[in-house]
Amino acid sequence: MGKSCVGWARIRIAYAAEPSYQRRYELFCRKLVLERYYTASAFITSSRTAGMDGEYDTPPEDVSMERFAKALIGHIGASL
Repeated sequence: MGKSCVGWARIRIAYAAEPSYQRRYELFCRKLVLERYYTASAFITSSRTAGMDGEYDTPPEDVSMERFAKALIGHIGASL
């Protein structure tokens, strides 16, 4: 029984160390910009209830809505 408990604990620790879906999308947005597929990207999150009211969070600053909007405005201004 001791071996199975140790084995279970190892699996449990390894599983807990995997990144969340939120973290995976954050990294994906960064990768798109770093590999120059896009000039900017935005990553926002919200809860079901707050999202209905238009409330959202931008966890990392480098993929924030503010940075994305500034890049978009810059592109529009450059094309005029």
